[in-house]
Amino acid sequence: MRCAPERSASAKEARLAPAWTMTVGPKLAKVTALSEAQVPLARGVLESTPLPEFLIHAFDRQYEGTLVLQGDAGEKNAVLFVRGSPAKARLTESSPFLSEVLVDLGLVRREVAEATRTEAQALKVSHGQLLKQRGQLDDAGLYVALREQLHRQVLNLCALPGSTQFGFFEANFLADWGGEGQWRVKPLPVLWRALVSYLPKARVQQIAAKIQTLPLKLRIEAPVMRYRMAPAELNIVNLLRAKSQPLEVLSQSGVGTADLVERVGVALLLTRQLQGLNDSREPVGLREPPESPASLPPPTAEAIQRSSMSPTSRITSLPNSWPSLGPASRTLRGNIEPSAETPANAPGAASAQQKALLEEFRREIQQATEVPAATYYAALHVPPDADAAVIRAEFFRLAKRWHPDRLPEELADLRSQVTQIFGRMSEANQILTDAARRADYDEKLHSAPDSDQRQVTQILEAVSAYQRAEVHLKRKDTARALEEAKKAYEGDSSQADHVALYGHILSLEGGDGAEALALLDRAIRLDENNVRALWYRGSLHKKAGRQNQALRDFRSVVELKPQHFEAKRELRLHDMRRRTGPSTSVVPDSARHSQTEGPSSKRGQETPKPGFLGRFLKK
Repeated sequence: MRCAPERSASAKEARLAPAWTMTVGPKLAKVTALSEAQVPLARGVLESTPLPEFLIHAFDRQYEGTLVLQGDAGEKNAVLFVRGSPAKARLTESSPFLSEVLVDLGLVRREVAEATRTEAQALKVSHGQLLKQRGQLDDAGLYVALREQLHRQVLNLCALPGSTQFGFFEANFLADWGGEGQWRVKPLPVLWRALVSYLPKARVQQIAAKIQTLPLKLRIEAPVMRYRMAPAELNIVNLLRAKSQPLEVLSQSGVGTADLVERVGVALLLTRQLQGLNDSREPVGLREPPESPASLPPPTAEAIQRSSMSPTSRITSLPNSWPSLGPASRTLRGNIEPSAETPANAPGAASAQQKALLEEFRREIQQATEVPAATYYAALHVPPDADAAVIRAEFFRLAKRWHPDRLPEELADLRSQVTQIFGRMSEANQILTDAARRADYDEKLHSAPDSDQRQVTQILEAVSAYQRAEVHLKRKDTARALEEAKKAYEGDSSQADHVALYGHILSLEGGDGAEALALLDRAIRLDENNVRALWYRGSLHKKAGRQNQALRDFRSVVELKPQHFEAKRELRLHDMRRRTGPSTSVVPDSARHSQTEGPSSKRGQETPKPGFLGRFLKK
């Protein structure tokens, strides 16, 4: 059977949904070739369901158990999943040594890594534990390296031949292999890299053909900064965030090769980050909490010792010593206990000093949200010449305070802002502790941008100003919102959202109504289906007493977005007024003002009280 999406909200989404041929269900017949003792929850062939797409499937459904991949010669690889993401892997071959990872991350010099690996093999001890005993590696460095090793193992499996069979079992076949799964890979970076770098080319072209001419734009809530994209990929994503455009136009813009643009577009589609194409479900990873050594327990000495088994050990079958454990235990979810350093969050428990500290932290969060750090170095509060060890230590120190899981209950309303700030800190740590990526970042930071780069920078600055304007508007600070909206409009006036927001806030601030209306008209000419622009214009028409024009815009809003509550309410009220006659007709604001504050009011004459229906309509 075909594995269809969980919800098909529209015909367009159904056409764009991946056509998987993966069998899913707990009541399937046994697959003798894969296991004699277990019934797979899902099974298939990589040619029909590439592993990068299965990773999304597993993450969406929060699978817990073991994925077994079997090649034509009977060789088997296995991956343990915890909370929908790989947590442990055992590969038949091509598994990266820990020493290679340590050298690539700049944690240990090559000659030291090679010498100690040979010594560890001779002594039959864990390489990582030996480095720790010698004082050449700390807990944090080992944690990062083991996670990176798992990340690479999963990507190696993505390169397996298309004829490889797979089956997912709700059992832990790797209980006696390695540690307890403390190194659950960060799901979003591995998902992104698997899709962009390992999704088969034929599959990429098949999906890209469906969206080649469709205008693509990033969803506002898309968690793109947590996918650890390469700089070239991030440039493509940022342009889609700033301006809607088809893949074919984007390919001609010079922002990247045609193949890279296609791969990024397909990855965005499959992870549901494109606006208007798969809005019925939230973007992949939107609610995935950031993870770091500060939020997960460090690997125990026993787990590290157990992980010393040779990564090249060959798996030719599922041995009898790997028993079926039945449905995965809920303890695999790894619930995070609050740290002793977490501020007390029981209502009323905080002392006056704690309350003062909380208010100070609140102001710090708001300031960091309104004025984000200009560079990665500023985000981590380190100088540009700080070495990797200092940067990593500072990140861990900041994580103890800024990690969303440590946010006190009194500041729960700022969780989204804290998540965004900590996400940038995590990204800064990843870039600045990777020698190659840091060198590339430093070069771009200090080099003079060319004309194309200046244009991209201007567009991105306009997007930031637009987002700040929305924040100020929600806080009812229209003066500051107008200032930021004007920056967004002047920075990129080709965006209908920028033009519409500027016109709307201008009207709220008592500016020229004709100018505001002209801006909204222009926004709708740029994008005739822009719901916000139509709603803003309809509201402005209503305020000026132009009821027919307002109704046309409100009807357009409901046609484009049937769940738009405010527009539907305006149409219902108009319909009720029309049925009840002219006595309850809408009166322009200026006329209403004269009726309530005119001479008759001054003479003390009372306006007759409306009946029940009138009071209802007034509400």
